[in-house]
Amino acid sequence: MKDTFFPVKEDTIYTGKGNESGYKFIMREDTDEILSCVTDSYKLIKNKDVVDKVLKIFKKKKIKNNFVGSRQFSNGAKTTYTWNLTNQKVETNKGEEHYPQIILVNSYNATTQLSFLAGVFRLVCSNGLVIGHTVGNKTNRHSIYNTELEKIDEYVDKTIDSIDKVFTKDFPTLVNTKYNNRHTNQFLKLFPDFIMGDLVKYLSSYNIQTYWDLLNAATFVATHRMNKKYESTFKFEESLYPKVVKWAKAEA
Repeated sequence: MKDTFFPVKEDTIYTGKGNESGYKFIMREDTDEILSCVTDSYKLIKNKDVVDKVLKIFKKKKIKNNFVGSRQFSNGAKTTYTWNLTNQKVETNKGEEHYPQIILVNSYNATTQLSFLAGVFRLVCSNGLVIGHTVGNKTNRHSIYNTELEKIDEYVDKTIDSIDKVFTKDFPTLVNTKYNNRHTNQFLKLFPDFIMGDLVKYLSSYNIQTYWDLLNAATFVATHRMNKKYESTFKFEESLYPKVVKWAKAEA
């Protein structure tokens, strides 16, 4: 985690006449690398500051957690942090355990808002690989005019509280709703072409009866064939769960 706390600074950009241009660079102080060029209204939020707030809330609410790890994209311009919360556990099938998860997303290049994602992770194979399902999302735009940025503690609190929804509503719907083949084409379109062969092969050998079965198929193939170091994989994981839940609710 500490490698994501590199020093960051803002550097004003001037015009040829020496006037302030209204833009600034966000730069790594340790390498002088330019991470982004943003307007002066952009508010810099440092990774360490937000992580410290999250850890403070964990301690305050006495939430047991395991830090899964962090992922950096574009040489640190965007970073994600993931914690598994071990206070609560749900079993849907024999030997299949599910735990709440919190994902923090921050960036220095304005490509994403400051986000707190509530999700669920589950073991999908014996070597401990996991895949996350997003069930709650609180975001804040990096702007000096955004007063909500002063309420980061509140947003983390709300995100953690939203986890109850998945255990009491979403999981029963997925497990108990019979799968309708009309969603097959939409499901296949979620995946990149390079794993389509493996996906079709798996689906043809796996008896999909419910939307829970469909989610299992998706997570199995994604975990074994998609590289978690890529940002595209993170975006896929983020979008998969809500889509499958939406289809299940339409059929329930």
